[in-house]
Amino acid sequence: MLVGSGTTAIYVTLEALDLPPGFKILYPDVTCETAVNAAVYAGLSPAFGDVELSSFNLDLDQAVRLVHCQDVGVIVATHIFGHVCDIPRLRERLANNGVFVLEDAAQAYGGELRGSKAGAMGDASIISFGSGKLLDCGGGGAILTDSDELCDRCRHIARGLQRDAARTEQSRRDFMRAMFTLTKSVREPTEFRRCRDRLKREHRNAYLCGISDARVDALSRKFHTLEETAHRHRQRADALHGILSGAPDLVLPKPIGASVPWRYSFLVRHGRDDLLDALIDRGVRATRYFRPLHTEYGEPDAIYPNSMSLYDRIINIDVGVDGRAWRDVRAAIEELVEVLVV
Repeated sequence: MLVGSGTTAIYVTLEALDLPPGFKILYPDVTCETAVNAAVYAGLSPAFGDVELSSFNLDLDQAVRLVHCQDVGVIVATHIFGHVCDIPRLRERLANNGVFVLEDAAQAYGGELRGSKAGAMGDASIISFGSGKLLDCGGGGAILTDSDELCDRCRHIARGLQRDAARTEQSRRDFMRAMFTLTKSVREPTEFRRCRDRLKREHRNAYLCGISDARVDALSRKFHTLEETAHRHRQRADALHGILSGAPDLVLPKPIGASVPWRYSFLVRHGRDDLLDALIDRGVRATRYFRPLHTEYGEPDAIYPNSMSLYDRIINIDVGVDGRAWRDVRAAIEELVEVLVV
């Protein structure tokens, strides 16, 4: 079923599960913050697991341990940057624990692992059609499930979502004003986080919405391009992998399965910021997504050594640019690699 965004899709699914207030929802420490906001909007408690440096995805061994020691009941498993997370293996290991695995395929639909498609691996899955995604319709999301009962509950909740764009925009302005006031008036970190999450819940209509007819029309026009888009992203990621494999001090990812990269991501052992600046100066869309989420909740960095290392060392390159821009990106990176090798 279709909704207004990937965040809305996660929120609707969590609401449909009818979980008790404060129920723990486990996320990888490295993922988009808006996914975590969905749990906050639903009155639930985000928890975080460290990631693997080989794939940047959730560390499955740690996730299983956290299920037992922190009473986690839902895991939001992200295919980060398009790298396929081994959700089938995770579900096998948790088969007798009653844990609901919600697959976040917003950055990876079109990927595959051992015959399972991204978006079809979890107990339910969500995808996004937001700006920059593989199917960029300017917004929108979807919930995928084989459960008729869950689907019916999701539909019921989605009917109550706001669809008026003007009211949504007003809600966002109200939220931003409230947050600005909060940052000026509350300095103590724990109290600030408590008030921040309360504001997020109170103003959740600012970021939760039903899908508009215009988004549905855009999706209908673009859906048939998915395979072509996925193939182009794979080709470009493979090309970058080949170019960068000859550069010293770079650690390239080791994904499993057939990934469809949303961004091509790699680690830099030394001098990451200098290399990032050099790429940006040459017109390459390069970023250092994402800031570890535990930092927003006051948890010690020492519990998440891999996600901190990743944030300090990662570079992401946008492989979804148009043809001419891609040729310029490739040429710029080839030039930089020649300098690095020398």
